Amino acid sequence: MNRLVLILIFTVLLSNTHTGFGQRFEAGVFGGTSYYLGDLNPEPTSHFVNTELPAFGLFGRYNHNNHISVKAGLNHGRVSGTDENSPFNITGDSEIYSFQTRITELVIQGEVNFLPYVAGDPGSMYTPYIFGGTGGFAFNPADTFLSFDDLSYALVFGIGFRFYITSEFSGGLEWGWRNTATDDLDNVHLGGNPKNTDWYSFAGLSFTFRFKDRSKAICPF
Repeated sequence: MNRLVLILIFTVLLSNTHTGFGQRFEAGVFGGTSYYLGDLNPEPTSHFVNTELPAFGLFGRYNHNNHISVKAGLNHGRVSGTDENSPFNITGDSEIYSFQTRITELVIQGEVNFLPYVAGDPGSMYTPYIFGGTGGFAFNPADTFLSFDDLSYALVFGIGFRFYITSEFSGGLEWGWRNTATDDLDNVHLGGNPKNTDWYSFAGLSFTFRFKDRSKAICPF
C-alpha cells in the first residue's frame, strides 16, 4: 500500500500537469509531538507506555499547481518509552527498561491535495491531502546532547489538512509516519526478521508564509 501511494504521488509530480497560476513558494514552522513503534511497542494497541515528547521543525514548500506540492523539511524530536506496564518480558530482564532517543531528520515529500487549493486564496479555504517521500535522519539512543551515534533513512507517508488564514499565512495539521531502515531507535533487538525495523512519527500544527508571486506568466509545468 505504501509503495502504491508513493508511485501515485511521484507519477503525478513528473507528469505534464497544467496549472492556472504562477510558481508559489512557502516557508513555515512546525510544532507537535512524536510517537514510536518498535520492539517495545509492536502495535498501537499494545500495553507499552509510549511517552509523547515535543517535536519541531522548519520547512519550505513549492506549489506545483493547485493539487500538487513538494515540501522539504528539517525536523527534530525525541521518542521515549518504558516497558513498565507491559505484560511481556520483552528484554529478558526483571528490571524495568526505558529509553529516550533524539532524532534529527531531513525529509522531502510530494503532496496531493484532494481539493483545489491555492495558498493565500480565500476562494480555496481548505483541503485534506496525502503525502509520501523519503528522508535521512541522525539519531542517538543515549540521548546525549549534540551527539549522534548513527545515521539511517526512512520512507515517509501520511495525511494532512491545509487551511487559509490570510493572503500571506496558511495553517496546517499533519501526521506523518517514518518506516525506518534501523532497529536501533529503542536499543532493543528482538528476533531475526530484518523487516521488523522501528517506526516513528511526528504529528502537529504548522504555519506557513507565502512569498509574493511576481511572475505574470502561466507556468506550463
